[in-house]
Amino acid sequence: MIDCNCFAGPWPFRALPAAAPTEVAALLLDAGFSQVLVSPLEALFFEDPQVANERLAALLPAGDPLLLCAVVNPTLANWERSLAAAHRELGAKAVKLHPNYHAYAAGDAPTRALLEAAARAGLPVVIQLRMQDTRSQHPLCKIPDASAEAALEAAAAVPAARVVLGGIRFGEVTALAARIRALPNVWVDLSQVEHADGLRQTVEAVGADRLLLGTHAPLFNVRSALLKLDEGLLNDNERAAITRGNAERLLR
Repeated sequence: MIDCNCFAGPWPFRALPAAAPTEVAALLLDAGFSQVLVSPLEALFFEDPQVANERLAALLPAGDPLLLCAVVNPTLANWERSLAAAHRELGAKAVKLHPNYHAYAAGDAPTRALLEAAARAGLPVVIQLRMQDTRSQHPLCKIPDASAEAALEAAAAVPAARVVLGGIRFGEVTALAARIRALPNVWVDLSQVEHADGLRQTVEAVGADRLLLGTHAPLFNVRSALLKLDEGLLNDNERAAITRGNAERLLR
């Protein structure tokens, strides 16, 4: 299996069951994953997320099951240089955006410019809509969710880009299902799709070929992602697509 939404590093608001890349890798390998797209948690809070990318990349040896998903802030003056360095020097396999933590809109001009550059570089982009439920956030650090609608507008404006809606919720998927289906360059991360019979309904809403298995580890329990698969009434083709085939197509 391939995990398309995972993190490593310290989280300032609570202790995590794994933080170092070696700990995160052990957690995911033990759960049956063979490859993991991992982003640095520090990048949410550093003035320049590229520093966090470099720190994480230095801990990922060649052949490691953890694949770097570099965080880029397209509002910084050096974002193009950071993107190029992450791709060519750090070996990033994808890019992650945190519009809410870095204080820009998911569908604005900087987002679209980055999507165009990432498309030219052949890198998929995860637009992370949220990290956690706003109700569980620290009272002095309330970070509003990014807009799924705005992320879809950006994806529609740059059809050459491969865009993942990271941390999208079940209600957003079902409400926006027609727009998601109409955009062949959009995938859905399942890490925060939580609902009774949610996976089955999500498959019916957008198709199994658009869904990516994500754990949101180590902030979320890895087993919750696996339980979705077990309870989703998936046939063999659907399960193969969600657990590996779609990710391989995304990363190609």
